Amino acid sequence: MPPPPASQPFRARQLRPALRSRMRGGRLTDLACKPLADCTIYDTLDNGIGVIVATNANLPARLLLHDDLDVTIAEARVLWREGRQLALALETDPVGASLFSMMP
Repeated sequence: MPPPPASQPFRARQLRPALRSRMRGGRLTDLACKPLADCTIYDTLDNGIGVIVATNANLPARLLLHDDLDVTIAEARVLWREGRQLALALETDPVGASLFSMMP
């Protein structure tokens, strides 16, 4: 019989199964589309958006989040920041990047 997986002791203490996070690449820009930082985007348990920025860049309170996987752009507000990790709230529904350039 093979030995139990190394993660078995950790799984025994979990209150519920771990959920998979959909991580993907993205970019942050200011509202005029000036590049600010590359980032990794992930979904949080409370249906929010988490972001890890590649650099410790100065970021405004409101910005545009470019999702490279979904090829969308959405206006977002920074809820909190701790080092390179941010929590964002989407202020607008994401729109296709190709449609974004046509918006007024």
